[in-house]
Amino acid sequence: MRRASTRLTLYCIVGYFLLMVIACFNLAAPGVNVALFVVCTVVALPPVLLGSRKIKIVGLACLLLAMALATQDYFAGREMRQKIRSAHAQMEKRSNESDHDCYEQR
Repeated sequence: MRRASTRLTLYCIVGYFLLMVIACFNLAAPGVNVALFVVCTVVALPPVLLGSRKIKIVGLACLLLAMALATQDYFAGREMRQKIRSAHAQMEKRSNESDHDCYEQR
């Protein structure tokens, strides 16, 4: 019979891959999946801490991948929000200019 820590690490690795499949099929805007990737990072910790040497290597790869994806998703979301704010400011500026031109014509 396997030790409890070995079973825990295997369950965490299976859970990690299920969360990654969910993330792959999630059609969310950039920046929304950061929390999901942070959960993947937390789920990848027990294999790194408790697993055998092979499982530690797999767990470390999972941990690094989840951290990289969380970072990439965060910065992509921040860039998208910045572009939206810029476009919104340009629309407001054009709207104010057109309102000003309407009042001058009267």
